[in-house]
Amino acid sequence: MKRPIRPASALGWWAFWLGIASVAWGILLPSLPQLLRAAGGGAAGRPIPVPVGLTSVTLEFALAVSALAVGIVALKKGERSWLTLAGFVPAIIVGGFWILFALGEVLSPH
Repeated sequence: MKRPIRPASALGWWAFWLGIASVAWGILLPSLPQLLRAAGGGAAGRPIPVPVGLTSVTLEFALAVSALAVGIVALKKGERSWLTLAGFVPAIIVGGFWILFALGEVLSPH
């Protein structure tokens, strides 16, 4: 079976880019408050006025769910390119972790 490298459909490209965005945001997420504090010139002890943690996890949750949904639909419609799989598989791993993390925070708050 010869598998193409590039997706043949727009759905395949959406699955790839949403997967890449989910992975990139998921990896950046733990260090985001420190990066924003350094970029804003704030002191280490001062809180950031925007709820960065919850907003970032919400964005990652939305990215991960959409990447997984679009990836599943693309695979069901016959999209089998390497780039689609290269975006979908890491989105399952990284996005799945953040989905479970967010659900754990909602179901068992501390």
